[in-house]
Amino acid sequence: MSQPYSDLLDGLAPRSAPGADSFPADPRRASAWVNALPRANQAVTGDMLEKALVNLRGQRLDGGQRLAVMEILRPMLLEVMQTLLKQCQSSPIPLPPPKARLFDRLQLIEHETALGYRLALVEYCAPAGKVPLLRGGNVALALERALFHTARCLAHAYFVYRQPPPGIWLQLHRLYAFAQSVRLQDKAVDDAGAKQALSPRSIYAHALLIAVSNPYRFSQREQGELAELGPQLAGHVSITEKREQEDDLAVPLDSDRGPGYIASEREDDDTARLWISVATLREQIDAALAGAQGDQVEIRGSDGKPRSMPAELLSRLRGGWGRSQSRRNTRLAAQHQLDTAIGLSGLHFHLAGLVDFDTFLRQAGDSEESAPDSKAPQRAVWAHAAVDAGRIPLQSAVVADQSLGGYHLHWEAEEGVKARVGELIGLSVPEEGEERQWLLGVIRWLRYDADGCVDAGVQLLSRRVRPVALRLLDGEGRLPLRGIEYQPVHGEANGALHFSAAGTIEAGAQQIEVLRVPDMSDLDEPVSMREMAESPTVAENAGDYVLLTAQRSGGAA
Repeated sequence: MSQPYSDLLDGLAPRSAPGADSFPADPRRASAWVNALPRANQAVTGDMLEKALVNLRGQRLDGGQRLAVMEILRPMLLEVMQTLLKQCQSSPIPLPPPKARLFDRLQLIEHETALGYRLALVEYCAPAGKVPLLRGGNVALALERALFHTARCLAHAYFVYRQPPPGIWLQLHRLYAFAQSVRLQDKAVDDAGAKQALSPRSIYAHALLIAVSNPYRFSQREQGELAELGPQLAGHVSITEKREQEDDLAVPLDSDRGPGYIASEREDDDTARLWISVATLREQIDAALAGAQGDQVEIRGSDGKPRSMPAELLSRLRGGWGRSQSRRNTRLAAQHQLDTAIGLSGLHFHLAGLVDFDTFLRQAGDSEESAPDSKAPQRAVWAHAAVDAGRIPLQSAVVADQSLGGYHLHWEAEEGVKARVGELIGLSVPEEGEERQWLLGVIRWLRYDADGCVDAGVQLLSRRVRPVALRLLDGEGRLPLRGIEYQPVHGEANGALHFSAAGTIEAGAQQIEVLRVPDMSDLDEPVSMREMAESPTVAENAGDYVLLTAQRSGGAA
């Protein structure tokens, strides 16, 4: 018996001959059972399919028989899983309990589906792990399906920023190792679930590529785009048994983990049995970005056909590659605590001395009566929000490590952190009875553990910030919006002003009125409490907020 085949058997529960109450493991009867499912009631259908999979894995069957039944069940399984995934979309993270239960069911059905195809593979190649004569196509089908659904368990976890379920990475490594041992790693199989032909190598390379790009850095929409085009990008990723280039990344085949989601998790391992190289893909992306004429760029997939992708997404995908020793800023281990204020509204509240935005405007000499347009609403929509109704609590985070560029933060479950990738965050050393000093950052990646703990990577934007109110001046007399003025950590040209503001702020205005309050500043230079900023431009648009750069007009408002 080969070692890769023995590894596939590891952890499988004993199976027994089918009984009178067993699920009908016969293609004709299984088809009749599927046709009788109450498809109008997806919840009941999902429950019945889940029980069928659990029952099947306890039966001792012939590999061909199990594979035929799994293929009959699969269209309905894919339909139910897609419904469950849609129900988890556009939900706050972490998922509320009702949605969390739907997600757990999704992962369970996906895992049981992968296990069903793994059992078919094991039974086909019993007892020594060899492909039977004239059965290579069926074995390749079972391999592709098992890898596809195992990899989807990873993708589902990324989608809600959770850690992968235990055992998933190890199972993925073992399935690919077996594919290599029987020389089927490049055998492509049509897959309706992916709407394209996939091979074990393309699925495995895609999973590794997404992992080294850190999927926790991308929004759910971006993850969907990468899932759709990823297999074609992964065709440019090399998987070798020897390290060929300095920046090749080790794959820990004997561990239940991937090659590392962040650079600090990637260390040299000269004993690794597999290595991946993204050098060819990096060249493709660099060439595409160099020739970009707009927001979209064309990049050729492994099949030679051009695909259109957002330039910014490709740039961030590429930016996640590399090992810890190649980072621009050296990371230092740390275990000190920081207080955090997540979101623009919450941070403004604390910067402003724990006052709501209406109070801040009065302190800045602005009020509803002073709005330029007397026909404007007497009270803006944001003034009704609960964020101004009382004190917004801070969450205490532990700094896992840090560099000049940012922080790796960890929150315990009891902090109840709710955050999103791309959200603004304020950082402050806990202080009692003294004025706090705040740092401004943005959450670049986010990961929730099963026990509710949260890890995040924060890029540092500024060490000097103050609260402001911003009013666009375009002749229509707009109401002011919350904003945060900051000095970038890397410095900018003299005379430039930098702000973060709500993503609803409208582009196209030629001037912005900046409203400040005395003694609410970490910035040293003297400034007017009212000032005009001209020619504002958007440096970054993350949806919920924008980073603006503007020029001083040379005088007070």
